[in-house]
Amino acid sequence: MNTDLSGIIIFLLFAHTIGMLASFYVYNDAIKRYPTKTYALLWAIPTYFAALVVIFFYFIFRFPVINENVKKLTTKNKVIIYIIPLIIGLIFIFSPNSYTKGVKYLDNKKYVEAEVTFTECIKKNSSDISAYKYRILSYIGLKEYDKAWEDVNTVKKLGGEVENELLNLLEKLSSRNQ
Repeated sequence: MNTDLSGIIIFLLFAHTIGMLASFYVYNDAIKRYPTKTYALLWAIPTYFAALVVIFFYFIFRFPVINENVKKLTTKNKVIIYIIPLIIGLIFIFSPNSYTKGVKYLDNKKYVEAEVTFTECIKKNSSDISAYKYRILSYIGLKEYDKAWEDVNTVKKLGGEVENELLNLLEKLSSRNQ
């Protein structure tokens, strides 16, 4: 295979891998924040192309080589460098994250498991507004309305906003106003 063609193929594979990893990251994050997968895809798909654009611009406008004595990578090493992030990305994609498990627990009305899962998320990141909102739903399912109100106040302290439908439901069930 021609060396120039081999370099172009490796570059395209590298750009594709970076685009996919960025897109998978955005999808996994967006799926926690939006009610349907469609919204998450609306963020993930453009992210892929944005990553490609950034990589292409980097290679077009990068600085000239200042050290020619650097050992060049063999095609075998380039393929290995391509495959490792791909495998890591696939592991990242197919490993269930806490949000996914917690939402499934909520869907199956397993409120105790959902509450535990979202509490773990909050322990990892105490400013994660989405985890607090999901935990509010868990507390409502468990009829622990005082704890739900505590999370409502925490969301507001963190600068977040609790949806009116959720507040109305909590007010109705707890017989308490904000």
